Amino acid sequence: MDGQEEPNFPELQVKFVKEAFRLVQCKHPHIVEVYDLFQEGELWGTIVEYIDGEDLWVHINEHGIFSEDEALSIIRQVGEALTCVHQEGFLHRDVKPHNIVLRRDTREAVLIDFGLAREYIDGRTMSQTNYRTECFAPIEQYKLKAKRGPFTDVYALAARLYYLLTDQKPFPAEVRKQNVPLIPPQQHNSQISERVNQAILKGMELYPENRPQSVSAFWQLLFPAPSKEKQSTPGTPSKEKQSTPSKEKQIVLRTFAFEVLTVNSRGKVINRQRQQAEYFADNLGNGRILQMVFIPGGSFLMGSPKTERKRDGNESPQHRVTVASFYMGKYAVTQAQWQAVAALPPANWELNPNPSYFKDQENRPVE
Repeated sequence: MDGQEEPNFPELQVKFVKEAFRLVQCKHPHIVEVYDLFQEGELWGTIVEYIDGEDLWVHINEHGIFSEDEALSIIRQVGEALTCVHQEGFLHRDVKPHNIVLRRDTREAVLIDFGLAREYIDGRTMSQTNYRTECFAPIEQYKLKAKRGPFTDVYALAARLYYLLTDQKPFPAEVRKQNVPLIPPQQHNSQISERVNQAILKGMELYPENRPQSVSAFWQLLFPAPSKEKQSTPGTPSKEKQSTPSKEKQIVLRTFAFEVLTVNSRGKVINRQRQQAEYFADNLGNGRILQMVFIPGGSFLMGSPKTERKRDGNESPQHRVTVASFYMGKYAVTQAQWQAVAALPPANWELNPNPSYFKDQENRPVE
């Protein structure tokens, strides 16, 4: 039967449009981007970002489980995406391996498929559909009416980490309700650290009140905040000694790929090149991750020659400038990241912890 002949087709259309609008609200590097929403006759459609990659389900079937470091990196990226979703007042409700795609070039995770996403109000019992994915859904998703919140997605996030590290689906919540204990992931994979093992079990507590109540609370179990001395960003100049970033610093550099476009005077792309750069991820605590890209040092010629037509007088004298290597943020600094850095011991000057005009929006950039 054609999908348009289904008796609930109008309901499915409404669901589709609502999903598109939810995605438009959730702008984040680890959330699939919606470019446009359009209507063709009686049908609605979206133009969304094409992600060249594979979902986690396919990856594990073909390549096996992830190392703990790899799995935590993926979980951190998806957790950042979920935090953005939660701040818009929605729950994803379907954080399963099929709905996480790894980009083929950068290996970064992208959260897709918001078909089950729903609005929520903290502390209120609400009626919602009880659609779910077995083994990754918490007990409250088995009910039409139940309290739901970020802790609902935390369960799925922890269950997904369980799967990435073991290639085993955890027992469904409805089965566990019959006094069937959850097998600790460490029993499937002895390489899992005790810290991560306990964090997964806590995130997958059967009853919501026993779980971390937010992604950031779950982060505190998975990624303990380092001491003040270790929190300072590598390469930051100090009062005692001015220094430039060095790749010999005790940080772990990873590689990501990006595309360089050359355009002509009309804006048409005339050349594409794939390039790579190195970066490190600095854990600022409470799930706040700052990605810093290594920029190699070099020199360039500043100014213009006196023979150049229509030159400005302040373009002289022409001279060579040498810039030492440094780190630059991969993305715009969010208000939450700024506040975390401002709380660190000052280097050269005190930072205003809340300089933004549009305040109290943690994932928004600092203007």
